[in-house]
Amino acid sequence: MAKNKLTKADFELFKAECSKWIEKFNLNDNDIVFSHKNIGPNLGQMVYNYKARRCEISLCLSFDGMDNGTNFSKEKQIKETAFHEVAELLLARITALTYARFIDGDEIEAETHAVIHRIQRILLSA
Repeated sequence: MAKNKLTKADFELFKAECSKWIEKFNLNDNDIVFSHKNIGPNLGQMVYNYKARRCEISLCLSFDGMDNGTNFSKEKQIKETAFHEVAELLLARITALTYARFIDGDEIEAETHAVIHRIQRILLSA
């Protein structure tokens, strides 16, 4: 499958879509930067630093089309990738805790409830 180049306009769409979900999930308590660079085979990537509460959310420069029979448009793929990367940020602290060598169960429970409260505010505020 041919490589598809992602333009500055595609990156702006990605950032706007990420920002929408960051706001909805109230994740502004993290230092978030966006990048448009080579990241390998994936369309997007989220890298999180637990201690600094800093993350980089990236969109690749080009990708192999994702034609899996669903006829996704490039715009839809970018929007779904943005959501996916922000969802990873939503769960990043729990993920980091599970990889810690020594963790306190109270920390995992607190982060689990933090995620639940974020989702609850979104779903039950409608």
